[in-house]
Amino acid sequence: IVNESDKTLFVTFTEDGVPQTTDQTVTENNLTMKVDYTDMELKPVDVSSLPQGSGFMMTVTVTNSTFRQINNLALTQMIPSGWEIQNTRLFEANLQLKESSYDYRDFRDDRVYTYFSLRGGETKKFYIILTAAYRGFYSMPAVVCEAMYDEGVTARRPGRGSPRPGPCSVP
Repeated sequence: IVNESDKTLFVTFTEDGVPQTTDQTVTENNLTMKVDYTDMELKPVDVSSLPQGSGFMMTVTVTNSTFRQINNLALTQMIPSGWEIQNTRLFEANLQLKESSYDYRDFRDDRVYTYFSLRGGETKKFYIILTAAYRGFYSMPAVVCEAMYDEGVTARRPGRGSPRPGPCSVP
């Protein structure tokens, strides 16, 4: 772009599309976090090849690695578009699982937000029951937990891109 006038020229560059790669960095600042995928009998599953209609769980374990209480934590669990989220409050009794306490939980179509606090050294586990609902190849979003008012407290587990066959595929 060449400005051939004496007036100031403003340029806006807009890009649209899906990134070819995802941010693969693991972050742990004053929190540690582990993400596991299991079947309904708590045996590990490979999310890269789930049969259509299979039920499974995402378990996120978050630990406060400091000696102080951390309040206002927000856990964001986004899921691939080919999976469906089941409301864990409806199935908790049948699975004999007892989730850790939280202040508030918001179920959306493609994610679950969980808000909670952790005492120094405390660990909490949160479960999401999922169904591999739709055939195809999907990108796995990152799972993030962070203090809403303290940028020094965060944990992140990266997602995975979608080469074919994808990291989340339903044959």
